[in-house]
Amino acid sequence: MSDWKLFTDAACTEEFGGTLTTVHKTNFSDNPQDFVLYFANVAGDPGDNQVLELVEATQPGTNYLTMSIVDANVGSGHEADEITLATTAAGLDTAIAGASLDLGQDDDSIGVIRLLSGVSAAQEIHVRVENAVPNEGTSTELSSAMVEAISRTKSTA
Repeated sequence: MSDWKLFTDAACTEEFGGTLTTVHKTNFSDNPQDFVLYFANVAGDPGDNQVLELVEATQPGTNYLTMSIVDANVGSGHEADEITLATTAAGLDTAIAGASLDLGQDDDSIGVIRLLSGVSAAQEIHVRVENAVPNEGTSTELSSAMVEAISRTKSTA
């Protein structure tokens, strides 16, 4: 799955370094702050032909690919439930903060839940940060995690 990465731009040229930089006011008047990341495999599909697919590893093509926020130090600093994930901007309004996000398209024609490679098939991941910590500082305890997945040549039937 190493070629599947998060990017900060829709053209998938700027790889996400792992840190969302937010500057929040201590009175929380600037809550929430929204961001968009793009999950794609560009290196393995430079022609943007959707030749590869990413599927969940335990039941390939049957289960959704799940992304979640992991808190390495629960009870200290920011908590995972300050982060909401959705596949659309509108989805942030109804998604549950701290909940995992199901990724992948259910291709009814072949019955496979997958993400396809290439820039044009990049999966948008909308992120909402609802700061609940009034102190200034840098938080490094939150990270993203994804279920084990397999990258393979695209299924056609």
